[in-house]
Amino acid sequence: MINENWREWFQPWILERGKDYWKNGYVTRLCRDLDTITAIVQGTEDYEVEIDMDGDEVMAVSCTCPYA
Repeated sequence: MINENWREWFQPWILERGKDYWKNGYVTRLCRDLDTITAIVQGTEDYEVEIDMDGDEVMAVSCTCPYA
């Protein structure tokens, strides 16, 4: 189970918007290797997302979107 402390890094409305993007199929090219999750999110333009993991703990999140 992934530690969810990372949720504190974002405003609640941004988290909701992210869920909507996922539900509507705007998250593509989702990949996970041992330490990293990457994806493309289709919004106003295509945004690159990278999540660095240490086991089940999210260590860092980066995105080319305006809210990262």
